[in-house]
Amino acid sequence: MLQLKFLKRAGDERRLPKGGEELMAYCAYEDDELLGYCLFRFRDETIELTDLVSDPKDFPIADGLVRAAARFAQDGGKTSVRIMGNSSELSELRTSLGVFSDSVFDINAVFGRGVFGCQGCEGCSARE
Repeated sequence: MLQLKFLKRAGDERRLPKGGEELMAYCAYEDDELLGYCLFRFRDETIELTDLVSDPKDFPIADGLVRAAARFAQDGGKTSVRIMGNSSELSELRTSLGVFSDSVFDINAVFGRGVFGCQGCEGCSARE
């Protein structure tokens, strides 16, 4: 069963890249297998996405990780997003949202239809 787990310190998950000790993370697991992760931090009113990886390239998992991080940020009063990293998943996210690298945009854009090319299939969170 697929599970998402929040880590207050990304460095607590030994399978994540080194150097992310000051970052937070959402990780996707099936059983104990790490399927993907989203690394992020907060700066003022902004959530900065620094890395997003799913293995294999699984955009529904990447989409769920970004939405979880953005919802967590929104619940904490953050109102904007900045995509800082350069992974292929973050590049795809930038393209699907129509934003440039390092630009700041409204957090609500992450919850719209069309993120990662999703068309809002039946039961999908994009239909909300």
